[in-house]
Amino acid sequence: MWNRKRFVLSFVLVALVALLAYGGIVYVATMTATEEVGQELAATQWQTLQRVIGQLTIELLPAAKEAAGRPGLQNIMSGSMPADWDKLEDELSVSLESAFGVRVWALLDPQGRWIAGAGLDQEALGEVPAWRIFQSAQEGKEGAGLYALAGSPSAVAVAPVQQDGTGEIAGFVMVARPLDRSFMERIKAYLGREVFLFGDGKFLAGSRPLSAQEEAVRLGYIQRANRRPASYLPAVDHLPHNLIVATGELWDVENRQIGYLQIEIPNPVGSTIRTAVTLASLVAILLGLAASFILAQAIGSRLAESAELLATRERENARLYAEVQQLNRRLEKLLSERTTQLRAAMSELQEAREQLIQANRLASLGSLTAGLVQGLSTAVATISSVVHGLLAVEQDEEHRRQLEEIRESVLHCQALLARTRAYLRPGRAPRRELTDLNQLVRESVEATRHIYEQAEIALHLDLDERLPRVLVDAVQIQQVLFNLLLNAGEAMEHVEPPRQLTIRTTRTQGIAQVVVEDSGPGLSAADLSHLFEPFYTTKPAHQGTGLGLYISRQIVEAHGGRISGENRSDGRGARFTVELPAGMPAKS
Repeated sequence: MWNRKRFVLSFVLVALVALLAYGGIVYVATMTATEEVGQELAATQWQTLQRVIGQLTIELLPAAKEAAGRPGLQNIMSGSMPADWDKLEDELSVSLESAFGVRVWALLDPQGRWIAGAGLDQEALGEVPAWRIFQSAQEGKEGAGLYALAGSPSAVAVAPVQQDGTGEIAGFVMVARPLDRSFMERIKAYLGREVFLFGDGKFLAGSRPLSAQEEAVRLGYIQRANRRPASYLPAVDHLPHNLIVATGELWDVENRQIGYLQIEIPNPVGSTIRTAVTLASLVAILLGLAASFILAQAIGSRLAESAELLATRERENARLYAEVQQLNRRLEKLLSERTTQLRAAMSELQEAREQLIQANRLASLGSLTAGLVQGLSTAVATISSVVHGLLAVEQDEEHRRQLEEIRESVLHCQALLARTRAYLRPGRAPRRELTDLNQLVRESVEATRHIYEQAEIALHLDLDERLPRVLVDAVQIQQVLFNLLLNAGEAMEHVEPPRQLTIRTTRTQGIAQVVVEDSGPGLSAADLSHLFEPFYTTKPAHQGTGLGLYISRQIVEAHGGRISGENRSDGRGARFTVELPAGMPAKS
C-alpha cells in the first residue's frame, strides 16, 4: 500500500515538472516569434515615416525658390536699390503663408547673417554658415533638410538669390517649418498612424495630445532605447489595445541627433497570439499549482505552514531593515545637501556684498570724474579766450609763436576733455554708423599717449589703410580700445625696458580686426580661463574693478563681433584681438 502511494506521488511530481517545462518552452518560443513579427512591422513603418518626413521637407524647396526669384529682390539685397524692409517683410510673409503655408523665413547676406524675416533672428541662425545645405546654396544650388533652429527640430530649405545676367549671389532665402503639431498631423494624414516628437527629456509635439501619465511612460521607452546597442532600427514596446510603439532617433542633415520620434502601429495578429499563449501558459501554471497543492498536502500541511511562517517572518524582517537603511541614507543625503546649500548661500552673499561695494565705488568715481571734467573744461575755455585775445593784439613774432604753441596745447586739451565727456555722458542711446576703425584707433592712441611717454613705452602703429568701414557705435568701440590700451600700459609697468606696444589693424573675409600686443609678463593659465568674467582682475587689491574686459566683451558681441585674449607665440607679452563684421546696408 505504501509503495503504491509512493508511486502515485512520484508520477504526479514528474507530470507536474513536464507540464511546467512544456508551458514555459511554448511561451518563450511564441513570445520570441511575436517580438520578431513586431520588430519587422516596426522597421517597415519606420522607413515609411522617414520617407514621408523627407517628402514634407522637400516640399519647402518651391517656397524658397519662388521667394528667391521675387522681382527686384536681388537688387535690394545687393544694395543697388533702396528698400522698405517693413513693406518687403509684410509682402513676403503674406505670399509665403498664402501659397505654401510657411510662416517662418529669413533673408541672409552672402555670409549667412540675418537681414530680415519672420520667426527667426541672428541668434537662431548662428550655425547656418556651417550647414551643408547653405554651402551648397553658396554654389548656386538650393537644398533642404532637417535642422535644429533655436533648439526646435525644423524642416529647412535654402535657395540662393542670384543677380540677373551675372549670376552673382546677392544673398539667400531660408524657409522653415517647425516639427510642431501641425507637422505631426500632416504625417498622420499620410500614414494613418499617431506620431510623436520628443527632445531634451520632454514631449515637444504630436498628432494628438498626451496626458502626463502617457508622457512619462513614453519617456521611459526612450530611456530604454538609449540603453540598447547602437542600431538604425527603432526600439519596440507594446501598449494595451493591440498597439506597438516604435521609438527611434531623429537626425539632421549633418548626422547630429536632434530628437526622438515615436509611431503607434496596430498589431492584431501578434496580440492574438500573445493572448492565446498567455492563456495556455496560465492554464498550465494553474494545473501545476493544483498538483503542487495536492503533493504538498500529501507530504504534510503542518511542515508547509511552518516553513511559510518562517519565510514570512524573515521577509518582514528584511523589509523593515531595508526601510530603516533607506531612511538613514535619505537623512544623511538631506543633511549634506542642506549643508552644501548653506555654504553656497553664504559664499554668494559675501560675493554680492563685495560687488555692491565695488559698484558703489565705481558710481562715486564716475560722478567725481564728471565734475572734474566740467571744471577743467571751464578753465581751459577761459585760457583759450585769453590766448585768442592776446593773438589779436600781439605784434612781436616770438611772442606770437609762443602763443600759437599755447593755443595748440589748449585745443588738444579741449579735444581730450570732449572725448572724456562723451565717454561719461549718462543715458546716451547707442548710435551705429559706418565708421573708420583706423581713425578710432588713432584717436584712442592720441588720448592715452601721455601715459606711454611717461612709462617709456614705444608705440608702433601698423594700420591697414584698405580696412573696410564698420557699422558700430563709435563711443562704445572707443571704450573697448581705451580698456585694451590702458590694460597693456599697466601690464608693462614693472617690466624692464625696452617696452613696446603694437596696435595693428587687418581685414580677412569680411571681418575687420584690431590687434593690441604688449611686451609685458603675459597671462597665466588661470587668467586665460577667467579673463572675461565680471569682477575678475589680475591687478592688486583695490586697484582694479574686474569689469573692463567683461564690459568690452558685452559691447563687441552686441556688435556681432568677437574679442579674445592669448599669450604671444614668442612668450613676450599678451595679445588681444577684436573682430568686427564689415559694414553693409542694414535694415532701417
